[in-house]
Amino acid sequence: MSTTEQAIHSALRAPALRYGIPAGFCILGAILLMMPGASPLITVAGWAVIYVCVVLPYTSQPWSSRVGAWTIFAASLLLVSGIALNCHYYIDVWGDGDPSRPVLMNYDAWSAWNNALVVNGRDDAMPCPWPAQGYGRFVGIIVAISGQDICIPLLFNALCILATIVLTAAIAQRCCSGGDNSRSIATCSIVIASTLCYFMVSGTILIKDAPLAASVALSAWAAMRLGDIERSRSLTPACAALIAAAFMTSFARPNYLIVLISIIIVAAPRRELRHGASCRAMHAAAIAAACIALLWLLLQLFGHAESISSYTDIHTRNLISTDGHAEHHSAYNNLFSGYFNISPWQRLLLLPVTTAIQVMIPLPWTYDKYLMFGPTMAYAHMSFARYAVCGVLLYFAARQFGENRAPRAILKFGIVGVVFYIAAAYQFGGTISRYGIPLLPLLVPCAAYACVKYRHERAFGIWALAYTIIMTAALIICHHITNS
Repeated sequence: MSTTEQAIHSALRAPALRYGIPAGFCILGAILLMMPGASPLITVAGWAVIYVCVVLPYTSQPWSSRVGAWTIFAASLLLVSGIALNCHYYIDVWGDGDPSRPVLMNYDAWSAWNNALVVNGRDDAMPCPWPAQGYGRFVGIIVAISGQDICIPLLFNALCILATIVLTAAIAQRCCSGGDNSRSIATCSIVIASTLCYFMVSGTILIKDAPLAASVALSAWAAMRLGDIERSRSLTPACAALIAAAFMTSFARPNYLIVLISIIIVAAPRRELRHGASCRAMHAAAIAAACIALLWLLLQLFGHAESISSYTDIHTRNLISTDGHAEHHSAYNNLFSGYFNISPWQRLLLLPVTTAIQVMIPLPWTYDKYLMFGPTMAYAHMSFARYAVCGVLLYFAARQFGENRAPRAILKFGIVGVVFYIAAAYQFGGTISRYGIPLLPLLVPCAAYACVKYRHERAFGIWALAYTIIMTAALIICHHITNS
């Protein structure tokens, strides 16, 4: 028996598979009985498929752990239970009981679903040129393969989130592979990612952030394999991952291809490998980055992606329209009136504030504002884990100016994540928190490294206490502002 076969055989005997699958069937069966709407066979079988497809490769890795496997099991049940809850409303409460004709209250999800049906030639579909045309075509491909059931694209989003969690752990482990705590850091990455509520909820609703997060995770994992060409037995998995990432990104948000290119560039080796291997890895990274850059330019040429100038030109935006649209931004507009009409220099001066706002929202007490996405959006507002991760990342950043620094690879990925997170705050004034979701595969390994390596330091405990006090005060102020 080969090493690979032994690893798979050992993974199949993992308790998270042997006991988790029967337990999952029972739990999901009970949920579907209480909340009818989603197709029972598709939902339960879909959960089993995505869970096995993710947990089996994870448990076959030498750095896997029992805690990580059971966390993946819990995350998969949480995702599919959320899908069942949302579909109960889409199909049974708001709709007429037909999974192919769900009632989607949110315009983003509604336009994506209708564009998907247009791709499949359904007569009652209404084409929507904005805002989810490309993502709608991508959903249309999924629907064309699997059937016109709203549960299936939602299950695909759940698969993307679950795969992102495991790929984030793989990235963290590979970045810290030379250290003694790489296994603990990988497990900690899984736990942290699974507690980020908005990230998890994006796998239960029809928005494009889940495939984008998977694309970023795939590109970072593939870039690590290209950069470590001496250890990689074959570059085929890395190339396949990059192709899949570029494919999903070109449909969901074409300008995010810039993020993929940046990841490949920063992951390219410098002097860590022998000269010949380093040259081959550099050539592979350069070819991959050039191909994705060419794809992005072609999408711009044929009008499927906005140009950089229109991408950053937001002077015509307005948070409060004359008909009362976007009234949930009224408190923000009272503080930063006309943000999208001020000069770039003024937006740069406001960048610390807008970035802080992007971290803070959605606020926990506003859980009822976005329920038109689905009831699971109430869970997305439980942002306390994200606040904690932000505090850990701040401590991680401060520690890089002293001794015991993090490995260079994890630091470079973290810088890319922070740069594009801040870019989103600059562009939209911090009003769209979910634009940071796809960057979590780059930031979570940094937080996991800090939790494992620095948690016993006295300064870490002092900072945790101080940060908790600061964040509590900030939330009290935000509550006063939003309710005044």
